[in-house]
Amino acid sequence: TMLLAQRHIRQGHLLVAAGMAILAMAEMLLWAGGRPTDPGYDVTFAGGVMFYAPALLLISVPKGLPWLVRIMGVFASLPWAVFSAQFLMGQTPSYSDPLATIGYALLGLTAIAWIVVLARTTE
Repeated sequence: TMLLAQRHIRQGHLLVAAGMAILAMAEMLLWAGGRPTDPGYDVTFAGGVMFYAPALLLISVPKGLPWLVRIMGVFASLPWAVFSAQFLMGQTPSYSDPLATIGYALLGLTAIAWIVVLARTTE
């Protein structure tokens, strides 16, 4: 995502680039948080993925990608927004929660769409 952020900076899509950078930071938090079997991993997981919703919205709302890909990104942000709200309201949602599974499925489809767009465009 950092390479995509750099590409969007060159194209003048600064909000999209900021979203890509935030998504990269969220992934670094998850990697640094340890393994799912570690004690307290659910809190680390929730703290990392709560950055997914704003990152996906920053990537998807501005005009920097095709409209269908942008809609996919907005839909992908919704489960993570609910997940984050649960975490911020004092609950500790789990990485194995169905909401996280749905969120990752939508995030994966969105990432595939980014790859397709990248493969079809040249500079």
